[in-house]
Amino acid sequence: MNCVKRSMLVCMLAIALTTLLTAAVAEAAGLTSGKWSIVKSPNAGSDVNELLGVAAVSTTNVWAVGYYTKNGGAQTLIERWNGTSWKVVSSPNVGSSGNVLYGVAAVSATNVWAVGGYINSSGLNQALIEHWNGTSWQVVSSPNVVSSDSGLVSVVAVSATNVWAAGGYANSRGVGQTLIEHWNGTSWQVVSSPNVAGSDTNSLYGVAAVSAHDIWAVGFYSPTPTGAALTLIEHWNGTSWQVVSSPNVGSRDNFLLGVTRVPSSSSLWAVGLYIDSSGSSKTLTEFSG
Repeated sequence: MNCVKRSMLVCMLAIALTTLLTAAVAEAAGLTSGKWSIVKSPNAGSDVNELLGVAAVSTTNVWAVGYYTKNGGAQTLIERWNGTSWKVVSSPNVGSSGNVLYGVAAVSATNVWAVGGYINSSGLNQALIEHWNGTSWQVVSSPNVVSSDSGLVSVVAVSATNVWAAGGYANSRGVGQTLIEHWNGTSWQVVSSPNVAGSDTNSLYGVAAVSAHDIWAVGFYSPTPTGAALTLIEHWNGTSWQVVSSPNVGSRDNFLLGVTRVPSSSSLWAVGLYIDSSGSSKTLTEFSG
């Protein structure tokens, strides 16, 4: 996780290439609750194949997104569970050398969103948003804050006209800044989001919704170039995004990498990791009731 000392987007692809994330969908596979089993899934490439995000519409309609490598470059990878098996579904790529999808969220069977990033012809990371309309996946125009690195890591759907995506970008000085974008049913727009005053890096890795006026995003910030990373939690109150105080363990790096809402409640769980005094990474979980 050395990326904390650099712009988060400069190393987005590196994180994907070195992070081993897997997801199994017990309900979709018809398994007994509480028992996990491996479900066979296809690979699009002969080298690297990784799934980084998953969302379920129903027991017979589940989507997983990530990337695979081909001729040295990363290509988007989208797979679908139809109740019987996982199958690769064709997905577009914008960049020629690097395309990664990190998060996916479903509004309905004919309305699914996936977010990530791609490397453009100038070698910069740019936000990538793709949409399933029930027939095919298509790239949807997404704004980039400046002509520098930017990308999206997580997405949550409140309704067909209310979808949020979170990530980060590097400003003109190369300092990582939070990036939050919103779909209003017509277009994606950047929504102003705060950064901790005087910080060197700010990044968001997870987003979750309690209601249309109660959205949460989590990540981390670094107070100085050499300072330890600290947890970062931001909240949308229906009008603006604001930083909310969050705890840290020990005196070394703390990262929040995902957040979810407890169904039928306003409670939230956020997860990530921290570095202990010996330099080992440890699990980090935080709860808001």
